[in-house]
Parts: sequence; C-alpha cells; structure tokens
Amino acid sequence: MIETKRSLYRQLNAARRDAKPLAFGSPRATVTIPPISSLKRRLARPFVAFGISPNAVTGLGLVFLIGIAYAFSIQHFLLATGFIALNGFCDLIDGAVARQSNAETPLGKLFDRTADKISDAVILSLYPLFMQVPFPLGVYVVTTTLISTNISSNIEAVFHQPISDALSLRAARYALLIALTPFQQFFLLFILLSLLTTYSLIQRLLTAWRLSIR
Repeated sequence: MIETKRSLYRQLNAARRDAKPLAFGSPRATVTIPPISSLKRRLARPFVAFGISPNAVTGLGLVFLIGIAYAFSIQHFLLATGFIALNGFCDLIDGAVARQSNAETPLGKLFDRTADKISDAVILSLYPLFMQVPFPLGVYVVTTTLISTNISSNIEAVFHQPISDALSLRAARYALLIALTPFQQFFLLFILLSLLTTYSLIQRLLTAWRLSIR
C-alpha cells in the first residue's frame, strides 16, 4: 500500500513538472531558465552520489540559521554572509536532490516549504533586531515576503499550477543579502528588498485573481 501511494505521488509530480508553469502577468505563459536548472542538477549530483537525502539538505539549511544568528550577535558580517550563502545553497539544491534521487514525498515537500518560510523569517528578522534598520521597514519586508510565499503555495495547491518567475525572486533576495551584508549597507538592502517583495506580492495577487476568474 505504501509503495502504491509513493508510485502515485511520483506520477502526480511528473505530471505537474510537465504542466506549463505560470509566469507573472500571464497565467498561461511558460518561463524556463535552462542554465539555472542545469546548474541545480550539477550541484545536486554529489549529494545524490553519496546518498544524502533531500530532507537532510533541507535540515542542514536550517542548522545554518544558528550560525547566521550567532554571527549577527557578534556583528561579524562576513561570517554572517557565509552562513547566509550556505543556507541559500541548501535551498537551491534540495529540490534537485529529491528529483534526481527519486525521493520526492508529500512530507519532504511540506518540510521544504516550511523550512523556506522559517529561513525567510529568521534571516530577515535579524537585521532590524541587531542592525540599524528601521523596525517598521523590517516588519514590512518580513510580512510581504511571507505573504508572497504563502500566496504562491496556495495558488499551486488550489489551482494545481506551478508558479514560475521570469527572474527568481528568491534568488534575487539571497543575492542582495550576500552582496550588501558584508559592506553593512543595511538600510539600502532593506529598501531594495521592500521594492522586490512589493513587486512579488502584487504579481502573485494578480496571478491569483486572473486564475480565479478565467
């Protein structure tokens, strides 16, 4: 019975991968970024070869949050940047590890999405707590980020359609964090993040609305 359920779940995932992803602004458009997908596959291969499970990769990303918090507490910004990059790396490849090792499960997908939200909340909250970032601006960025990711999850759950960004907004967020944190440009960082998360939120709301009325 368990193997039958796993087989059905794999078939469902295969069908979803074959479905056309929704690009922002056009619910029927397809946006693919082959170089990024190819990079994920190459980076995931060593983990698959050594039998490291995707859940272990996701969990490792959560462990790096401890290092990020410690680095912020001692104001070691280069160390914090390194841990942020490692957290982002785990987030980048855990899905690819699951697909290549044929280990996709409902529990693993739930764990991955929950870990993403935890990482977003923890990392972004550390800046207004420890650095010179206006608290209202920090709250706005954290709130819009979490609402945007939640809307994406709801769209995929309700309409059974994958969401695709013309540019990976999550990757862009990590890029800003990694680029500006070592130079202590925290206010500029959160101004740019507020613009990015506002754009993301508006586009997701538009996508949900268009899907609901079609």
